[in-house]
Amino acid sequence: MHSLKRIGTVRTILIFSTSSIFGLVFATIFLHEPIGTYQLIAIAIILFGIHLIAREGQESTKV
Repeated sequence: MHSLKRIGTVRTILIFSTSSIFGLVFATIFLHEPIGTYQLIAIAIILFGIHLIAREGQESTKV
């Protein structure tokens, strides 16, 4: 909770959102799991969501 207060909610969401992407990458590298179409679509959706959150966070700091 202390870290959440220190770095902020938006940045915390961005960091936690990338955990599934790193999980997929590490599973592919170390466990030789294949990457399917659904995983690529999911990564694209996650990255787009992260982009929207980051853009919203930047706009709120300008005001």
